[in-house]
Parts: sequence; C-alpha cells; structure tokens
Amino acid sequence: MSDPDAGWCVKRNTHGKNQYTFGYKAHLLVDAIYELPVAIDVTAGNVADVKMAAPLLRQARFAHTFMPDYVLCDAGYSSEKLQRAIKKQYRATPIIDPNPTHKKAILRQEAIPDWKELYADRASVERVNARMKGHFKLDAVRVRGRTKLRSHAFMSAIALLGRAVAFPDRPRQCVRAP
Repeated sequence: MSDPDAGWCVKRNTHGKNQYTFGYKAHLLVDAIYELPVAIDVTAGNVADVKMAAPLLRQARFAHTFMPDYVLCDAGYSSEKLQRAIKKQYRATPIIDPNPTHKKAILRQEAIPDWKELYADRASVERVNARMKGHFKLDAVRVRGRTKLRSHAFMSAIALLGRAVAFPDRPRQCVRAP
C-alpha cells in the first residue's frame, strides 16, 4: 500500500452508484450561523462519521465556551447514543435527519417545531465543506500520512478563519444560477 494510514471509503454518487475511494475523511464541526469551522479532525476513510461526532463536540467544548442551542447533523450521524449525548452533555437539541434505512430512527424521531427550517441551516455546513475543498485545496492534497494531512486541514481552517477576521464587514456573496 502506498499509504498505511489511509482506508477505503464507500459513498453513493449523484447517480446512486457506490463510489470507492482510498484515502481520508476530514470531519468538521461548523458554526452554521457564521459559516466557520469550530473543530476539525482527519481520519482514515473507513471510519464512520458517527464515531467522530462526540470527539469533535468535546474538542469544541474544550477549546471554546461551546454551548449550542441545536446540533445539526445529516443521516450519517443518525444514532440514538449520539442524540442522548447531545441532550445530556451539551443541553442542546439534536436536529438529525434519520437514516432512511434505520426504521427505528424514523419512528423515534422527535416532533420538533420548525425542524425543517432549522435543518435547512445545514446548507451553510456544506458551503464550508465546499470552500475547504475548492478554495483551500483540501480535496487535492498531495501528501501522504494522516499527520501531514491533518496539518494541511488545520492550515486550511486557519486560512478560512483568518479570512473572516481580515474582512469582518464583508457581506456574503451569493451566486444564483440563471
């Protein structure tokens, strides 16, 4: 193997077919209001997303006075254990899209007022992912090893945060498709 730290990752592409990738995953905890990364970590591609949620939340609480009202997650984080941890440790409301293959998760989903409006803020998280991949080259990394890739991811996050500090009054630019 060319990189012993990396692992295989399987994701569905836009056509619904499985796409296999050998490499790493960058796990981000993002402030959905300001569209800035709060915590970041890099793991092998075969590490499940839900396993990294609690460590990222702990990292954010340790580094900041992190007490969110809501924790927004996609279906990859659909876990009863994670929902209990969010409620108990952070006293926040978990807004987690239940995985469609988990029938129990769909049945026990809480009726939260304005759930759809709150979950719509996840788009800001996807914009941060796109910026980190596109503008800060987290998608085209040319290093091997988790340590080097982690350094690259941290530098990308620092550059994104530095840009926010350098231009605090700059309005967000929206691009609309015709």
